Amino acid sequence: KCEEFFESHTREAGTPFELQINVLWNVKDHKKALNPNEKLSEHFASGDSFGVYGDLQPAVVKAETKKEEDKVPVTILTGFLGSGKTTLLNYILQEQ
Repeated sequence: KCEEFFESHTREAGTPFELQINVLWNVKDHKKALNPNEKLSEHFASGDSFGVYGDLQPAVVKAETKKEEDKVPVTILTGFLGSGKTTLLNYILQEQ
């Protein structure tokens, strides 16, 4: 039912959503907290029911990666006030 609710809510919204799970528990033993470092198979058997508490939030869409030939090389020149950044930049520009 959880997956069905999640999918129907995403379809209704028209944008992809992610489920941020804050708490997950086995309905048979709801007082025992699950350790995030343990495998789920230690707490759940096939067909067990579980409870979920969390938030639906807009899914983060990965930006497309550019091909190497489409990238523009950039040099960042940093330094403290008075350290000679402008002098170095002027020297580089004059020597080319």
